[in-house]
Amino acid sequence: MIVVTEIVGSVTDEHIAERLHRIDHEGGVEVLSMADTLRRRWRGKTDRGTDVVIALNANDELEDGAILLLEPTRAIVLRTSAQRWIRVRIRDVDAAAEVGYCIGNQHWRVRFEPGEIQIAVEGTAKEYIEKLNSIRHRSALEIISDD
Repeated sequence: MIVVTEIVGSVTDEHIAERLHRIDHEGGVEVLSMADTLRRRWRGKTDRGTDVVIALNANDELEDGAILLLEPTRAIVLRTSAQRWIRVRIRDVDAAAEVGYCIGNQHWRVRFEPGEIQIAVEGTAKEYIEKLNSIRHRSALEIISDD
Protein backbone atom coordinates (compact mmCIF):
# COMPACT_ATOMS: atom_id res chain seq x y z
CA MET A 1 0.00 0.00 0.00
CA ILE A 2 1.18 3.49 -0.87
CA VAL A 3 0.19 6.45 1.31
CA VAL A 4 0.15 9.78 -0.51
CA THR A 5 0.49 12.79 1.79
CA GLU A 6 1.48 15.34 -0.84
CA ILE A 7 1.20 15.92 -4.55
CA VAL A 8 4.55 15.52 -6.32
CA GLY A 9 3.61 17.62 -9.32
CA SER A 10 1.58 17.56 -12.50
CA VAL A 11 1.98 15.89 -15.87
CA THR A 12 2.16 19.43 -17.30
CA ASP A 13 5.21 20.41 -15.23
CA GLU A 14 8.09 20.89 -17.66
CA HIS A 15 10.75 19.74 -15.19
CA ILE A 16 8.93 16.40 -14.74
CA ALA A 17 7.60 15.77 -18.27
CA GLU A 18 10.71 14.16 -19.74
CA ARG A 19 11.24 11.89 -16.75
CA LEU A 20 7.57 10.87 -16.75
CA HIS A 21 7.72 10.18 -20.49
CA ARG A 22 10.69 7.83 -19.99
CA ILE A 23 8.94 5.98 -17.14
CA ASP A 24 5.80 5.68 -19.28
CA HIS A 25 7.83 4.38 -22.23
CA GLU A 26 9.24 1.68 -19.94
CA GLY A 27 5.72 0.73 -18.74
CA GLY A 28 6.10 2.17 -15.26
CA VAL A 29 3.18 4.63 -15.14
CA GLU A 30 0.08 3.56 -13.21
CA VAL A 31 -3.22 5.44 -13.29
CA LEU A 32 -5.48 6.06 -10.31
CA SER A 33 -9.00 7.05 -11.35
CA MET A 34 -11.03 9.23 -9.02
CA ALA A 35 -14.23 11.22 -9.50
CA ASP A 36 -14.36 13.32 -6.34
CA THR A 37 -11.25 15.50 -6.34
CA LEU A 38 -12.56 17.54 -3.40
CA ARG A 39 -11.85 14.67 -1.02
CA ARG A 40 -8.65 14.82 1.04
CA ARG A 41 -8.94 11.29 2.41
CA TRP A 42 -9.58 8.45 -0.02
CA ARG A 43 -8.55 4.90 -0.81
CA GLY A 44 -8.47 3.23 -4.20
CA LYS A 45 -6.54 0.99 -6.56
CA THR A 46 -4.55 1.90 -9.64
CA ASP A 47 -5.16 0.30 -13.01
CA ARG A 48 -2.48 -2.24 -12.04
CA GLY A 49 -3.95 -3.06 -8.62
CA THR A 50 -1.67 -0.98 -6.40
CA ASP A 51 -3.53 0.02 -3.22
CA VAL A 52 -3.28 3.80 -2.73
CA VAL A 53 -4.38 5.83 0.28
CA ILE A 54 -4.66 9.58 -0.20
CA ALA A 55 -4.24 11.58 3.02
CA LEU A 56 -3.67 15.21 2.02
CA ASN A 57 -3.77 18.36 4.11
CA ALA A 58 -6.53 20.91 3.52
CA ASN A 59 -4.36 23.15 1.31
CA ASP A 60 -3.61 20.51 -1.34
CA GLU A 61 -5.90 20.25 -4.35
CA LEU A 62 -6.27 17.17 -6.51
CA GLU A 63 -6.72 17.66 -10.22
CA ASP A 64 -6.53 15.61 -13.37
CA GLY A 65 -2.90 14.79 -14.12
CA ALA A 66 -1.63 15.15 -10.55
CA ILE A 67 1.45 13.01 -9.95
CA LEU A 68 1.01 11.13 -6.69
CA LEU A 69 4.21 9.08 -6.80
CA LEU A 70 7.41 9.57 -8.76
CA GLU A 71 10.19 7.02 -8.40
CA PRO A 72 13.06 6.21 -10.79
CA THR A 73 11.09 3.48 -12.59
CA ARG A 74 7.51 4.05 -11.42
CA ALA A 75 4.91 6.81 -11.25
CA ILE A 76 1.25 7.07 -10.23
CA VAL A 77 -0.86 9.65 -12.05
CA LEU A 78 -4.37 10.73 -11.04
CA ARG A 79 -7.03 10.76 -13.73
CA THR A 80 -10.42 12.18 -12.95
CA SER A 81 -13.63 10.85 -14.33
CA ALA A 82 -16.57 13.12 -14.94
CA GLN A 83 -18.74 13.56 -11.87
CA ARG A 84 -22.36 12.65 -12.49
CA TRP A 85 -25.15 14.60 -10.79
CA ILE A 86 -28.85 14.14 -10.11
CA ARG A 87 -30.77 17.39 -10.06
CA VAL A 88 -33.75 17.83 -7.76
CA ARG A 89 -36.19 20.71 -8.06
CA ILE A 90 -38.41 21.14 -5.02
CA ARG A 91 -41.78 22.89 -5.13
CA ASP A 92 -42.77 23.19 -1.45
CA VAL A 93 -41.33 23.59 2.03
CA ASP A 94 -42.42 20.16 3.35
CA ALA A 95 -40.69 18.40 0.47
CA ALA A 96 -37.58 20.56 0.94
CA ALA A 97 -37.35 19.57 4.60
CA GLU A 98 -37.76 15.89 3.80
CA VAL A 99 -35.21 16.00 0.95
CA GLY A 100 -32.75 17.82 3.21
CA TYR A 101 -33.22 15.19 5.90
CA CYS A 102 -32.75 12.37 3.36
CA ILE A 103 -29.59 13.94 1.91
CA GLY A 104 -28.08 14.56 5.34
CA ASN A 105 -28.96 11.11 6.63
CA GLN A 106 -27.30 9.49 3.59
CA HIS A 107 -24.25 11.83 3.78
CA TRP A 108 -24.65 12.64 0.10
CA ARG A 109 -22.46 15.35 -1.39
CA VAL A 110 -24.47 18.20 -2.84
CA ARG A 111 -24.12 21.52 -4.50
CA PHE A 112 -26.75 24.19 -4.80
CA GLU A 113 -27.83 25.94 -7.95
CA PRO A 114 -30.67 28.44 -8.29
CA GLY A 115 -33.90 26.50 -7.91
CA GLU A 116 -32.35 23.07 -7.41
CA ILE A 117 -30.14 20.81 -5.36
CA GLN A 118 -27.60 18.70 -7.23
CA ILE A 119 -26.57 15.38 -5.70
CA ALA A 120 -23.24 13.79 -6.64
CA VAL A 121 -23.74 10.22 -7.88
CA GLU A 122 -21.29 7.66 -6.59
CA GLY A 123 -22.38 4.30 -7.93
CA THR A 124 -25.65 4.06 -9.77
CA ALA A 125 -28.22 6.85 -10.05
CA LYS A 126 -30.97 4.26 -9.54
CA GLU A 127 -30.12 3.92 -5.82
CA TYR A 128 -30.41 7.68 -5.28
CA ILE A 129 -33.65 7.94 -7.26
CA GLU A 130 -35.22 5.07 -5.29
CA LYS A 131 -34.44 6.88 -2.01
CA LEU A 132 -35.82 10.15 -3.33
CA ASN A 133 -38.94 8.41 -4.65
CA SER A 134 -39.68 7.13 -1.13
CA ILE A 135 -40.18 10.68 0.15
CA ARG A 136 -43.78 11.27 1.25
CA HIS A 137 -44.00 14.60 -0.56
CA ARG A 138 -42.72 13.06 -3.82
CA SER A 139 -45.31 14.93 -5.90
CA ALA A 140 -43.54 18.20 -5.00
CA LEU A 141 -40.23 16.95 -6.48
CA GLU A 142 -38.84 16.88 -9.97
CA ILE A 143 -35.90 14.47 -10.23
CA ILE A 144 -33.66 14.82 -13.26
CA SER A 145 -30.96 12.26 -14.02
CA ASP A 146 -28.71 11.83 -17.03
CA ASP A 147 -28.64 8.03 -16.55
